[in-house]
Amino acid sequence: MNPIIGALLAWAVIAAALDVAGRRLPSPMLRQVALVQALTIGIALMLYALTTAAIDG
Repeated sequence: MNPIIGALLAWAVIAAALDVAGRRLPSPMLRQVALVQALTIGIALMLYALTTAAIDG
């Protein structure tokens, strides 16, 4: 599988899981933390995929 596609799929799964968990969190601050975590993990996965694709050629 193309690493970029793999990273996008992983990002979508993680974001969906954190979104579902975030809706059940009691406070808005915790929901915002879950959103920031999803974005951070997604950006890290995309950077990993891009560097892997660049190294592999």
